Amino acid sequence: MTEGQARLAADWLTIWHSEAAALAEDRELREAWQRMMSGLAAHGAAFIQAALHHPSGHDPSGGAGSASPPGTPSAGDASVAMAERPDQRDAVIADLQRRIAALERRDP
Repeated sequence: MTEGQARLAADWLTIWHSEAAALAEDRELREAWQRMMSGLAAHGAAFIQAALHHPSGHDPSGGAGSASPPGTPSAGDASVAMAERPDQRDAVIADLQRRIAALERRDP
């Protein structure tokens, strides 16, 4: 880096340092940021509460309050059935497991 480039870089750092310091001391800007962050936190909390309480009436556990008709398998039962059903990935996984075992058996 040349002397001119170093001086330019130092000047830019000085400018940005003074701008950041001025922004940090600006009471109105700080209060606006605090309001915005508080609003974002409130919206995030509301989203999490909505997700946890399932306002649609659907209970993912299939228990009381479930919107599913009687006799319908719960979401948990369906995921177990899907996991037990073989698909293409099972063959790929088995092949990868065989390859890893073969590599582990080799002498270093």
